[in-house]
Amino acid sequence: MSTENARAFPNGRCWCGCGERIDDPRVFFRAGHDKRAEVRVIRERYGDVASFLLAYGYGPAAGGGAA
Repeated sequence: MSTENARAFPNGRCWCGCGERIDDPRVFFRAGHDKRAEVRVIRERYGDVASFLLAYGYGPAAGGGAA
């Protein structure tokens, strides 16, 4: 199955990997745990946030950042 058209659905457990229960059936993460998941993926794929930003054309040399 291609992940290009895949759709995610909450399943009652936190998606950060901690496995904690979530009572709201519309929610994927416990409070703050979405950031944990983001950081884990960025570190695994890019090493750090700066390298992630550079890979997508952001950073001081890009000239598109906020002043």
